[in-house]
Amino acid sequence: MDKKIAINFAPRSDSKIRKVLFYIQDTLSYRNYFKIKTQSVFYRDRWKRNLAWPIRLFLNIPGITPLILTKLVGKVLEFIVKTAPAEKESIEYILNFKPDVLIASPCDFGFSSADLEYLRAAKKLGIPTVIPVFSWDNLTTKGLIHIKPDKLLVWNKVQSLEAQTVHNIKKEDIEITGSPFFDSWFQYSRSLSSKLKFCKKLGLNPNYPIITYLGSSVDTAGDERWLITKIREALDKNKSLKNTQIIVRPHPHNSSFYQNFTLPNLVVYPKRGTLPDEKKARQLFYDCLMFSLAVVGVNTSGMIDAMILNRPTIAMITKQYSKTQDQAEHFQQLITHKAIAFIKSPDELVAYLALLLEGKDRFKENRLKFIRNFIRPKGLERLAGEIAANIIEKLAQQ
Repeated sequence: MDKKIAINFAPRSDSKIRKVLFYIQDTLSYRNYFKIKTQSVFYRDRWKRNLAWPIRLFLNIPGITPLILTKLVGKVLEFIVKTAPAEKESIEYILNFKPDVLIASPCDFGFSSADLEYLRAAKKLGIPTVIPVFSWDNLTTKGLIHIKPDKLLVWNKVQSLEAQTVHNIKKEDIEITGSPFFDSWFQYSRSLSSKLKFCKKLGLNPNYPIITYLGSSVDTAGDERWLITKIREALDKNKSLKNTQIIVRPHPHNSSFYQNFTLPNLVVYPKRGTLPDEKKARQLFYDCLMFSLAVVGVNTSGMIDAMILNRPTIAMITKQYSKTQDQAEHFQQLITHKAIAFIKSPDELVAYLALLLEGKDRFKENRLKFIRNFIRPKGLERLAGEIAANIIEKLAQQ
């Protein structure tokens, strides 16, 4: 670990007054979903399911939801949140460190999120505050940012607009940095392993094509085995592609379905799923993507990883996943940029893979354009993390 980084656990309050404030904040976030007309109702329903039971019970009373949606009730709830005092524990914790600036993220999760309380405390103390946007869907599929930071660091113009329209953050308080989250791929040494050794490790034949299926989260896609099975069956029916092998990489939080999942010419690896955030895990993920003819999935940020590495990327569009896929605002960015292939059936997928085998990759230019606009709008060679750091340092010196 970097000696300049120290890790500690920040205390949080479980007082009854604070719980009531959390209830109000979560209700405001639920209310806000009704304002986002372009967002899938799935995310509104998910937010409601995850609310504390007293709020769910309250919202199920006939006539309550329409009442909450009125401007008057909204203004009252917003006033309570805006004027709520900071927690004594949060203030004391911050004063103990005497920071020049406080960075909190993501600050828009539900009841269990304490980061917002530290943001509130820092604002009360007059300490500059920053929120870096954590993921590509953070501003449209989570809750509201109830306490406005001095600077919100977003990836691109799309997120800047989302911050303004969804969270009512002023344009002058927003800075576009690109995505520090994906910086590691641009810095990666890209030392490709031997394909022979890689295939031997996974029990694959290096002479036959490989595709990698990236699993999505349990909320997004649930059990995807039915779709993978249909893809396998479609490949088996095609003479030129029947020997194509599938690597299934489960989502780290949606791997239970795959523990005993077996099909011919298919390997699930790693069984429990893993994030590419350590050297060995990153190398494995890199090899999987680079040795694959294409990368297939439903809706996962792993698709962006694949695009950064310039791998042909495919989204399987199905009715079962429409609420978390083509109806989801963040997924619309892929559709708008035409950055990946949108395939509606396993047979259509096989036909597209055949084109890739012939070297016909018609989305290559659009992939690069998407990465330039969405991930690195300040330039492909500029580290987003460095841009963000410079903004934070400048704010701390004011």
